[in-house]
Amino acid sequence: MSNTTMHLSVLQRRNGLREALELGLASRADMLEAKARLGETKTRLLVVDRDRLSAVRNLQRRIGRLITPENFPILDEDTYHVNEWVAEEWVQRTVENNVGLLVAQMEKEIAQSELTIKKAGYYPNVMLSASISDSYNEDLGISQGADKRVSVALQVPLFKGGYTSASVDQAVSTLQQARALVRNALESATVEVYDDLASLEIGESNIIAWQQVVNARVSTLNAVAASNQQGFKDMVAVLDAQSRLNDARRALNQSISSHLLQQVRLYATAGVLFEQDLQRVDSLLQPASL
Repeated sequence: MSNTTMHLSVLQRRNGLREALELGLASRADMLEAKARLGETKTRLLVVDRDRLSAVRNLQRRIGRLITPENFPILDEDTYHVNEWVAEEWVQRTVENNVGLLVAQMEKEIAQSELTIKKAGYYPNVMLSASISDSYNEDLGISQGADKRVSVALQVPLFKGGYTSASVDQAVSTLQQARALVRNALESATVEVYDDLASLEIGESNIIAWQQVVNARVSTLNAVAASNQQGFKDMVAVLDAQSRLNDARRALNQSISSHLLQQVRLYATAGVLFEQDLQRVDSLLQPASL
């Protein structure tokens, strides 16, 4: 039972005891106890209202706009349906698109190229160069005309074997580390996908359960309201049923919002999260009047 409902219930009971006291059906001690409970309930109500205002101010500071009960986002609990998630498909998407895995694979390719370059130090280098020049001088005793030259140079790394071997060993070690990073990134991404899918499955079960609870409490509220009209139930029972229904709807909204955010996390893990996905989730969580 919420604090507001409890306050109304205690207030009605106090009024009932006052009438019973006037009729001689209750003692003054009962009346004093009812007044004490009413005062306690008012105090709790003031504390809750203070906490609510503080939470509203903090939320306004974080998102830059004021959220009130009139524009507070209420998810469509009746038409929201859960999706089916195939683990193998999402693992394949993760292997193809996960950002961390793609970065690790690129680093492995770079390390492989570096190793190829370092190994080239074992082989001789052949350099071919060509040049052409033209000169003119008034002194006829100096040779004039075009000067064409072609040269070939062969460099054999006779004294660089130790340096080349050390460079190759370092490149091999870097490549092995890069391969280990790829395996680790793949395993981490796969485990994270399975964790996200498990969380989504749990969230779907919670949503279905709370939807059933909401339906049951709606039926209970209707039955209690009908009994109240017939005089079999007092208003306290109606308020209590309404409070229980509101609690169930709040829990259902929280389950749906958590399920939506978990979907975003799965898309991000698989590397397929795009702007339209964020816009879709944001539209569902957006206050109605904004």
